[in-house]
Amino acid sequence: MHMEDPWDMREMHVGSGLNAKSPAFLPATVKNNPPAYMLYPISQQNPGMGQFFRDQLVWNNLPTLSAKELKSVQMFISPELNGLESTLAGDKKNDYFSAAVSGGDLTFVDLMQSQIDSQGLNAGCPEADPFDAEAALRRANALSCAGCHAPKDFLGEDRSIGCGLTWPDSIGQSHVTEEGELSPALQEVFLPRRAEVLQTFLQACDLEAILGDLQQNPQGGGGFDKLVSPRDAGATLGGSQSH
Repeated sequence: MHMEDPWDMREMHVGSGLNAKSPAFLPATVKNNPPAYMLYPISQQNPGMGQFFRDQLVWNNLPTLSAKELKSVQMFISPELNGLESTLAGDKKNDYFSAAVSGGDLTFVDLMQSQIDSQGLNAGCPEADPFDAEAALRRANALSCAGCHAPKDFLGEDRSIGCGLTWPDSIGQSHVTEEGELSPALQEVFLPRRAEVLQTFLQACDLEAILGDLQQNPQGGGGFDKLVSPRDAGATLGGSQSH
């Protein structure tokens, strides 16, 4: 509900209220949206579960964040790390890169970069547009609610996310206007991808193709050993938890 600025994006589920006969909108965590403060460097006295999140980002998520196609750029975050809001502006703005370099401390960014280099995740990317630590954090940002709804506010006017990829645009801070206009992101990327996946499932004749459209859930140590359906992962049909 965009009732005041800065726009604070939340997730609500329809369930039973105090009176079981009447439905109610119930607040829930915002999926795939860890609060930006979890990325504050250790020197900034990172609170709570920040170290747990940073470990997941470095050891589990860099391979999927480094994908060479937009439809494959993904991040898998443990449910307990999700925030209660995804904020577009103000003190709690969901800006991951700015949080990660807060106070000029580049310790975490340097750790991410060393893993990108050691795993060769930048291979094949243009020299002038690499997949580096900053690109990884911008991709994570684009997968958050705030980052996807207002990509220019988080990624810049060109919406670049490294390795030749550009995040698709919204309409202002929305993907569907009150007049029913659809954003470029929906028309050019998200809906075509969902249609592609849905067609594969409806044909139901190629098990390998179907399994290929299921998410692979990272399980400790950076491994990918458990296939889960989009429904069980809290994901949309296209595979992403956000889109």
